[in-house]
Parts: sequence; structure tokens; C-alpha cells
Amino acid sequence: MGKLLGLIVIVCAVVFGYPLLNEDGSSTCHALEKKVVFLMVNDKSSGNSRDASLANNPFVAAFALSLGNLSGGNIANMLIKEKYPNVPPFVGCAIGYWDLLLNPERR
Repeated sequence: MGKLLGLIVIVCAVVFGYPLLNEDGSSTCHALEKKVVFLMVNDKSSGNSRDASLANNPFVAAFALSLGNLSGGNIANMLIKEKYPNVPPFVGCAIGYWDLLLNPERR
């Protein structure tokens, strides 16, 4: 029983801790926002020249990346509450973060 509890603690630490450490976020929702903005800025696969300029212009990219810090996770929190109304937002944001990370085709 103790080993199972230890395994559950380790899995929870990875699921909720990795986004915080990897994105330097204050919450899982903040980490999700930062990941989304980072992916938008670095998306060079789009054929739209307007989108491509976002990835190629360092000033625009820096401004966009700073937007990930402005709300501190409030925007992601609100959107996750709408998508998963019966799940605590920090859990929903962790699900969204791992979904972005593990399913690149959804970007």
C-alpha cells in the first residue's frame, strides 16, 4: 500500500510540477497560457504571412511572450472552467498543458 501511495505522489508531482518548472509559471493555468503563447510565437508552419511575421519579428515575439505573463493564468483559468466545468481549474489546466505537449497535431 505504501508503494502505491508513493507512486501516486510521484505521478501527481510530475503531472502538476513539470508545467510549473518548465514554463516558470505560478500555477498550471499560468504555465498553460505561457505554453500557448510560446507555441503561437514559434509557429513557423503557417502559410499566412501575418502569422509568419509573428515568428520572425523579435520585437513582436517579445511582446507576445510578455502577454503570457500579464494575466497570470486568469484567461486560461476562465477558459478551462468553461471546457471542464466539473473539474478544478488547476487540474483542467494541467490536462490542457499535457495535451498540447503530447499531441503536437492539435496545435
